[in-house]
Amino acid sequence: MIAQMDRVEIVFLRSEFEALVPRMQELGLMHMEDVPLALENHPGYLHRVHLDEAKKAEADKLAELDRLLKETLPLLSVRPEFEAVSAAGKALSENAETTLDGLQKRTRGWHRTLRSLNRRRLNAQDNIDVLKNYAKILNAITPLLSQHGATLGETARAMVLEGFGKEAIAALSERFKAEADPKCELISRTLSRDSVVAIVVYPAGARDAISTVIEAQGIGALQAPDPEVGAASTGEVLEKIERKVQSIQKDLEGVRAQIKAVSAEHGPAMSAAAQVISGRLAQLEVRAHFAQSAMVGVIHGWAPSAQYESLRAALAEKCGNRAAIDRLAKGDVDLKQIPTLLKNPKFFKPFELTLKLFEPPTYGSMDPTCLVAVAFILFYGFVLGDIGYGLFFLAVAWWAKSKWGGNELINDALTIFQYMGCSAIFFGLIYMEFFGDLPQRFMPAIPTPFHRGHEPETLLAISVIIGAIHVFLSLIIGVREYYRHGHTKHGHEKLGLLLGLCSIAMAIFAGSGAFPLGQTAGLAMAVLLFAAAMYFMALGAGWMALMGPIEFVGLASNILSYARLMALGIAGVAFADLANKAAAALSAGGGIGILFGILAGMAIHLFNIGLGIFSPTVHALRLNYVEFLPKFYEPEGRSYKPFRKEMAW
Repeated sequence: MIAQMDRVEIVFLRSEFEALVPRMQELGLMHMEDVPLALENHPGYLHRVHLDEAKKAEADKLAELDRLLKETLPLLSVRPEFEAVSAAGKALSENAETTLDGLQKRTRGWHRTLRSLNRRRLNAQDNIDVLKNYAKILNAITPLLSQHGATLGETARAMVLEGFGKEAIAALSERFKAEADPKCELISRTLSRDSVVAIVVYPAGARDAISTVIEAQGIGALQAPDPEVGAASTGEVLEKIERKVQSIQKDLEGVRAQIKAVSAEHGPAMSAAAQVISGRLAQLEVRAHFAQSAMVGVIHGWAPSAQYESLRAALAEKCGNRAAIDRLAKGDVDLKQIPTLLKNPKFFKPFELTLKLFEPPTYGSMDPTCLVAVAFILFYGFVLGDIGYGLFFLAVAWWAKSKWGGNELINDALTIFQYMGCSAIFFGLIYMEFFGDLPQRFMPAIPTPFHRGHEPETLLAISVIIGAIHVFLSLIIGVREYYRHGHTKHGHEKLGLLLGLCSIAMAIFAGSGAFPLGQTAGLAMAVLLFAAAMYFMALGAGWMALMGPIEFVGLASNILSYARLMALGIAGVAFADLANKAAAALSAGGGIGILFGILAGMAIHLFNIGLGIFSPTVHALRLNYVEFLPKFYEPEGRSYKPFRKEMAW
């Protein structure tokens, strides 16, 4: 559901400016927009509010601190708890360090400390990776050196060749023989998909000539990444590398411990400071939307109609008769420019997340959140339909909420996950499935209302009927929406598509003998519906109406695509039953076979649960996004973004 919005104008004495802006931010109700001006910077007219030099300098400092904190906060190794941030924010608000200079000093200190520690952490990790890669190369060439009795640096040189094929390696070998010494030998071994490690073995007197060829080819010869790990033999080098890696690893653990300590000590204050700074910066930036004259200031914006009286009362309490608020007419405003605020019931609100891939619906149009929610839940349970899997989802969602439920986005996703689990349990009771066919194996006396594994034709028919209802509903909504908003041609076109689909359905009923008035009457009615469909298509699309029959067939194929609900469900049943059969077969031998049977069954069930999380979700969303929403949903609105504090306290 889309909340009703009021276009609001506030006129106030300029003396109230500094008090009114923070108050409006505290209320957090108005989506600000530019006040329209008759003339810009003309005496006697309203003009845009511009910051004076002191305010500009303050905004520049706040912007710098905001940037520094956005760079620094991701470097924390421990995410601050909500309660800790709230406490730090209250303490910060009561502390003298909330002055701009105090915040600047603390922010730069945090930034400097964490940047330095993380730079040390990254350098240490890079050094470890380089040394381990060098050790990997040495391990690859050590057997080659041993086979030829060569010593690295004296009678052999090692190289890592990137992008060298067999022909290029052969050509390089011939060049060594021709330009250095005929006794040279190039031996290579694959190191990774795109690189080869190679050693060239040569007589002791050919060392300089070998170096010349390597330099001419532009090849980097293998060298120790650290002088401390140099040695005469590869065995000694590998031992030194191991000791060096252990030493760096110890330093790395120390740096990580320091980062963790700094994160725990200063993370809450940093998060609180970031919110204070962004709030102050927003107070300065929002003034660009306002207008003022020598005596008064003017604010324009949008507020939810249900909150208008609260806004009026709050302004009266703060400013008395020094500020006036009123509603403005919105008849001349393009609906696409009115911000959209979704206000759905608590049960459906989490499903607003499923429409975040699109822009919000245009103000005054239909919000499909509730319809998408119902369809998604039903489609998901229809496909998965297993009590055991559903209980597993509920347990996982409950555990995850206890960990990360404080984040609104994560909480909404986990709430949807809970609904998915409940739907799976509901349909699992209908199918009588608990981790597949365990009820039939251990409690055969329990009746099964509908065994989908034994009745795929019925399941297919139900899937197609669901598709027909879903597609017909989308077209009916489309007809209603387009006519309601005065888009007559689009309304005619949608009505033509609806009647065309009805004509196909009628022809199928009549041809199969299912029409109660007889086949002839049914076919005659189908012809009439087709004629009416083409008439409305012509009214809406003109000559393009000739493509109408193709569109009708396309809609029929849309309905048939819902057969995927049956196919996915049958596939899930097959995997679950396979898990149980594998467990039973392995357990038949007794002893250790029972253990292997249980492990095999659990592994296949876990695999099926993974599929059950993603596959039905993707296809349930696809049927909504591709087959349902495009027939009426026009997401061309603007999100409601009120000017408010984003603080944890």
